Amino acid sequence: MTKSTAKTSREEKREENPAARQPTRPSTWFSDTDRAVSEISSYAIQLSLIVFLLGGFVTAAGAGANFQTEVQKENTLQEVGQDISSQIQFVDRLARESANTGVIRQRVVTPDRVGDNGYTIEVLSPSDATSDSRCEGAATASTVGCIIVYQGTEASTDVKIKTYYQVAPGTDVQTTTLTGGDIIITRPADASQPIELTNG
Repeated sequence: MTKSTAKTSREEKREENPAARQPTRPSTWFSDTDRAVSEISSYAIQLSLIVFLLGGFVTAAGAGANFQTEVQKENTLQEVGQDISSQIQFVDRLARESANTGVIRQRVVTPDRVGDNGYTIEVLSPSDATSDSRCEGAATASTVGCIIVYQGTEASTDVKIKTYYQVAPGTDVQTTTLTGGDIIITRPADASQPIELTNG
């Protein structure tokens, strides 16, 4: 067989097998199915990350809102104690400066509830405040009384507001426990009797 005849024979075999002319696909190539699966996996990962981040933002926002609500509650309870304290002092001062021998009454308007919950107001007389460990600010002053405002039971609450008031020597204030709402402060006609606070 001549060289030309052998060459022709090889060419005919190559033409009969077209796959022999196709380049071998590198092992790193991906089929369309592989590429679709990869894109779906990438999308799922991105979606999971977005959900995770959004969950973190929502949790942080909720914590911030709760903190703000607690601060608002504390501020409101503080205002309640301060209002009652200032009005006790006002009634005592009015009785002394006007030489009024009649009954003096003063109304204090406080919120019925704070943050959807009721609250308790403890008014301690100067004599009781000096012996009460909760009112350390009145421990050495016989004319200084104490007001404690809190929600729930005192033992379980974290928000407990203490406010002090001062009256003239010889003036007494009756120890009492009140709730939110209108509060009436009464100085009896008999000045030897203590100032009284009642819900009304």
